[in-house]
Amino acid sequence: YLNVKSLPYPDLGWEKTKSWNTSADVSFFHGRLSFVFNLFGKNSDVLYTKKIPAENGMSTSPIFGTKLKNRGYDLIVSFIPVQTKDFSWQLTMNTGITHNSVSNEGYTNTLDDYLNGTAIVDGEPYSTFWSFKFNGLDPEDGRPLFDKLDMDATANYSDFLVKTGKLEPDFSGGLFTRFRYKEWSLSASFAMSFGSQKRLPDLYNISNGQGGLPLPEENNSRNLINRWKQPGDEAYTVYPSLPTPEKASTSYGNENDGAIRLPVYPIRLTYNRYQAYNLSDIRVADADFIRCRQLILNYRFNKKALKWLNLKNLELGLSMTNPFLISFDKKWDGYDPETGGWPARKTYSLTLNATF
Repeated sequence: YLNVKSLPYPDLGWEKTKSWNTSADVSFFHGRLSFVFNLFGKNSDVLYTKKIPAENGMSTSPIFGTKLKNRGYDLIVSFIPVQTKDFSWQLTMNTGITHNSVSNEGYTNTLDDYLNGTAIVDGEPYSTFWSFKFNGLDPEDGRPLFDKLDMDATANYSDFLVKTGKLEPDFSGGLFTRFRYKEWSLSASFAMSFGSQKRLPDLYNISNGQGGLPLPEENNSRNLINRWKQPGDEAYTVYPSLPTPEKASTSYGNENDGAIRLPVYPIRLTYNRYQAYNLSDIRVADADFIRCRQLILNYRFNKKALKWLNLKNLELGLSMTNPFLISFDKKWDGYDPETGGWPARKTYSLTLNATF
């Protein structure tokens, strides 16, 4: 038998990275105002894996020629506006912005690359993703309809998909603040992110063995209450009717099977209609948010109380983790834009620390 050990790679080169950065660390007013600023850039030649016909002896091959450019900065600022014997206020802010772009010289994007944000498209930021263009609901049975799928066959998926955002934010950062009054202290930390988009959780779980039909023992979105139920509902809702094998099947070739045909050269691919709905632009939302990571209220017993208790130190604290979240796009409707699904768990704790 024949065993192919390796294919020839005449154009293969080394992955090379050129980077630069400059930093400034400055402090004023005896340390009450300080900041650290870092500006950076990075250019990389990237190897990617390309799918090739299996008759070559293997199904993938490394290719060379994709370039990735990154530019951005990091900033940390610490400020103490008030500092007296009995009262003090401290602020610390951090932020970072990274802009990137890619150029492609040979990598062949797949449909999943476009839908998942891993496509390499000249001039587009990495993590840019595309979606099916939602075109309302069928007035007869409420199944989802899509635009641009009746065009001639094309080798470029972006011809019939629509660009819907990028997964990486333009701006992200955090804020920490602390107030102290005599033996009491209150601290809070926040996280924030702006300029990214994400898909909403799937409305219909296509992999549940029922073609997306909700199972009675599973949690389901309350938006299903407002789904299409009868003709005329398509004017008031964007939530399709319950999927059935006739509406969602991909195993038949007639026009009434409910599947969609993607105009991909050289043949039209068949795609599950409800899966395409989960991956459509109507299921994309801005992922901007401000989250309170933690709130801590602390009391430190004074020297008089410590002497009476015969202790060196005694502190009582109440803390809350993830007490609240502010999301700016109403599409999330109770979901968490940071996790992309269920909200982060809220926890509460009461602590007592003693040193003898």
